[in-house]
Amino acid sequence: MRNHFFFVSSLYLSLPRLFSAFQVVGPGNQNARWTPLTTCATIGQNALRSTKSTTTTTEDDMVIEESSETLTISSSASFDYSTSLPESEYTQVLVSELPTIAQEIRKIWDERFQDPRQPNQQRFSWDPWYVQVGDGRKNTNGKESRDEENDDNRFGQRPVEGEMDATNRQIQYSLKRTTTSTFLQNKKNEEKSIVDDNQNDNDDLYQRLVDTLIDLGTSVGLTAISPPWISLYTEGDTQNFHTDAPHGPLAFVLSLCQKGDFVGGETMLFQPRMLDYWRGFDGRQGLECGSIVRYVHPMYRAKSVFCVDPHSLCPHSHCQCVLSVRFIPPTPLGRCIAFDPRVPHGVNRVHGTQDPRKGRIVIHGWFNEPETCWFGPWEGDRDLRMEIVDNALSPLVQTLGTGDIGRVVGYLAVRLEIDEDGYVEEVQAVCDTLQTDWDDFRGIIGYDEADNPVMEDAVSDVKLTAYEALKKLSFESGTSGRALVVPFLFE
Repeated sequence: MRNHFFFVSSLYLSLPRLFSAFQVVGPGNQNARWTPLTTCATIGQNALRSTKSTTTTTEDDMVIEESSETLTISSSASFDYSTSLPESEYTQVLVSELPTIAQEIRKIWDERFQDPRQPNQQRFSWDPWYVQVGDGRKNTNGKESRDEENDDNRFGQRPVEGEMDATNRQIQYSLKRTTTSTFLQNKKNEEKSIVDDNQNDNDDLYQRLVDTLIDLGTSVGLTAISPPWISLYTEGDTQNFHTDAPHGPLAFVLSLCQKGDFVGGETMLFQPRMLDYWRGFDGRQGLECGSIVRYVHPMYRAKSVFCVDPHSLCPHSHCQCVLSVRFIPPTPLGRCIAFDPRVPHGVNRVHGTQDPRKGRIVIHGWFNEPETCWFGPWEGDRDLRMEIVDNALSPLVQTLGTGDIGRVVGYLAVRLEIDEDGYVEEVQAVCDTLQTDWDDFRGIIGYDEADNPVMEDAVSDVKLTAYEALKKLSFESGTSGRALVVPFLFE
């Protein structure tokens, strides 16, 4: 059971440290506590940080970062979600646009693949990743691995004869992939000791990509990314449904796709209603794929007005999706979506091309390392500001620790706009994936004046309690344009 809460503060570091991809929490009650990241148990050792505020050295695919004195950020990159904290609702997908960096990388892609007859060692580093569901389920002795000793557990009930074999034959992943650093950072020719003339430019481009993505992540309180992959999908390639919960609070996909090059390739996410299917179930209605799965087009743009023929994008012409699937018109490359990786998701099968110049090309990974981020012209003692935040959130921490509020799971990032006098002008949720932990749901907790039952709403209770604590914050007076993002991670 995931039962721990972290208010994740900025770090006070002066020594180099190894950053990791995600926090591990153990079983127990949902005790509210502030936890510096340096004391958290962690998994993975390969998160990347921006060079704008850090000094970074790389060794064996691990990044060691030396923290600067401040984490004040001037970036204006942000996602498309911002609403008053008490009114915030679970938001599955966030969207932003990063056209400049995407166009630069796409230009290198086109140059790299422009002449298919010309041998090019830079194209030899791709992993043709093909995995069936049953692959890797046996150990070296040919016996079932411990995690899969009881295949019935995968279904929660007794499988039909032949079902396990049929399931194991399904394609889980089919694509071509390589690390983005390998693609952009050209290597030395060991035989001739010749360095490509474009090496320095491409090395710089890779770091600018990392900085751009991290700037975007900090807008929702996530200050690092996993080393990004670049993937190519051509005819028949797909990703079947899966989840990526351990890697970070948000997954991201940056599109390098050109309009009209292929059919399919949408990012698919289960509709929220399917993740809580039996609550409010209506047996009088049948559901088709559009009501079960979301198809997010690889060239989807958030602010576009959509009212289109669903069959113009949906490869399944038999699906009546017009009223229930989110179809957004194709737009130029550079769209970046971030989504809740706990939700079963995949990539719809690509059709129409075997040409790598016309495939589904994306850069993807995970945002991680939640920290309080400061934006704008802050002055004065940063440690004192963090002490103010800590003290203001103590009531929230204590309330969550008492069990008066039910358990929740997910990630919440709250942005506070500060006026010239140092008071909070706005309290906005900029990322919200909170869900009730149904293992702790208490149902009816009382009755109103009309004797109607009052159901527990732990998610709303958490947000309202956080809002009441955060809106009372006050800092030193200063110039306008100051803000901070406070992240909350519930596990």
